[in-house]
Amino acid sequence: MEGTRVFRNHTPFSLTLTHDEGVWEGDVYLALVALTNSVGGIESLAPQAEIHDGCFHVFIVKQFGITNVAQMIPELLQGNLSHHQDIEYFTTTTLQAHTDEKHIVNIDGDEGRPLPFSAAVLPHELRMFVPPDDR
Repeated sequence: MEGTRVFRNHTPFSLTLTHDEGVWEGDVYLALVALTNSVGGIESLAPQAEIHDGCFHVFIVKQFGITNVAQMIPELLQGNLSHHQDIEYFTTTTLQAHTDEKHIVNIDGDEGRPLPFSAAVLPHELRMFVPPDDR
């Protein structure tokens, strides 16, 4: 749904992303951050992503028009979207996003907080207690 809204509005915005390897700055139509290979029910977005790899997989859509989308769909379905000429892709364990414009972060389909936004992968931070099997 977010992609549809971007396509309809068709307006890029200036974004700064600070990550493990430095800073990415530029105009974007959409920045998507995934923890796994599945986003929005599409399991081929980042086939290299695994739930336990400890990385955010960041996709930056730099161009977004009918021609670009027509070219991106086969790449997406084949798991090659990160290689598309209008996509910047990188992995990171920390991410800070900033823009001078008003934008709201969308988290798993729900409206989140406005930018700026910071996130970090915290490996081994989730503690689970499972009762013993008393069969």
